Amino acid sequence: MATSVVRLFSDRERAICRFLAQLAYGNQFLTERIELEKAILGEAFVYPGRFMSAGADPRETHENVGLLTALVRRIMPAIRDRYAAGAEASDDERAFYIGACFFLLYDRYEAELLALIDAGARKALFFKAFRDDHRHYLGFLGPAPDVPDAAHAFAVLFQIRRAFHFIYTQVRGGSLPVARLRAALWNAIFGGALDAYALDGWTRMAQLSTLIQGPSGTGKELAAKAIALSGYVPFNKKTMTFAPHGDYYQAINLSALSPALMESELFGHRKGAFTGADRDKKGLLARVPSFGGVLLDEIAEIKLRMQVKLLRVLQERSFRPVGDEDQEIRLQARLLTATHRDPAERILAGKLREDFFRRICMLLIVTPSLRERLDDHPDELIELVGFLAAELVGPRRAPRLTEEVVAWIGKHLARHPWTGNMRELLQCVADVWVSKAYVPLRLVRVASGGSGGLDAALAEAGLPVDELVRRYAAGALARAGSLPEAARALGVDTRRLKRILAGGVGEVDQG
Repeated sequence: MATSVVRLFSDRERAICRFLAQLAYGNQFLTERIELEKAILGEAFVYPGRFMSAGADPRETHENVGLLTALVRRIMPAIRDRYAAGAEASDDERAFYIGACFFLLYDRYEAELLALIDAGARKALFFKAFRDDHRHYLGFLGPAPDVPDAAHAFAVLFQIRRAFHFIYTQVRGGSLPVARLRAALWNAIFGGALDAYALDGWTRMAQLSTLIQGPSGTGKELAAKAIALSGYVPFNKKTMTFAPHGDYYQAINLSALSPALMESELFGHRKGAFTGADRDKKGLLARVPSFGGVLLDEIAEIKLRMQVKLLRVLQERSFRPVGDEDQEIRLQARLLTATHRDPAERILAGKLREDFFRRICMLLIVTPSLRERLDDHPDELIELVGFLAAELVGPRRAPRLTEEVVAWIGKHLARHPWTGNMRELLQCVADVWVSKAYVPLRLVRVASGGSGGLDAALAEAGLPVDELVRRYAAGALARAGSLPEAARALGVDTRRLKRILAGGVGEVDQG
């Protein structure tokens, strides 16, 4: 009598685990994640918005995550028991099962992993429980290339949690340009897919030098920091500690350094290498450990001779301290670079070597301008102002300041180009907080007679009298630096000046 074959999955379970594996291994910030959640949850799915973006608290997860968690915890124990008892599974079904287990293990220990990040801790005693769960769900399948051992799987899951944390905390906003930026950062950290990354990609990502390009004030350094702080950190299962990872990010602005000083700062030097070198110095490229990141900001500004030296470092992944021809130091950190320049223009002008550019730009990430972000999603202004306000005045007072700043921008700067991007928005928030007014640079020039003077301003937009007086007063405030000084220069008291800046021009004629 023929024995019946026990299938690993029911049709419904197979579909769920297939989508779970795709979700676990895919880019967490692309719209595909939303579609996968919808496919798994069906009628229980709750629309999270256009993109996967953090709310006011980037630690909070969307309610779909809770629904997925409950579903996975409900179905996986029975599937595991079937598989361990000898249920039949194709190669695809084996991959679906492993991916679903990866999702389950991450969910079970996500809170503990986040607590490690918060505490800046290295020791993880809960690895014992993780190891037992890993053995229970995956032990009977291995050892095998597609089943990472417990310590390595633990390190990858810790990396995933840090990537979520640092991408969300460094890159705020709900617009399409920001969603694309988050997705680009995720890919720069993990490559195309997490299953391939966990297999051997984690050993190779540090070799991919990354150029971050975008206008000044668009958060290039924040993007670099998110990548550097999200690197793979090895875990020692004997000591139950992660390798030290507190100094995994260093940055330097190259535009402020002379070529000689730049070499010393990057490569280090030996005592006596040049006048003033009274002791050995360890260079920046040697101070950041494996799996960390070094940001070389304003890379397109450096001299051609220095480009040649850095090109050698990138090609050979090694360098020598200044004054030491014998010691060869391996470059362990990932090299991140940034520029607000257009590389093509710099190459055509003969100021940027094309071979050097190709080496620093194995991956390219573009940070969007603030204007692009607001054109796509105007309500992003409220979130960004709220974030900046909390940084300035604290979370308790931030809502009131946010409302005041957003109202000011809506009334006076609705079509403003924000050429200074986030730095300019921060200046606006600070100025409205302190002076109850913000004067963009172009308006300061108009009020002070520059860039065509007052006649140009009148011709520019047919300014009404109240707006013209307000701009003139705002320019006086910008030049004076304080309300009392501006009021003194204009011959009015500070209360009257505040009313003028707020649009109450009629007060000028009184008294």
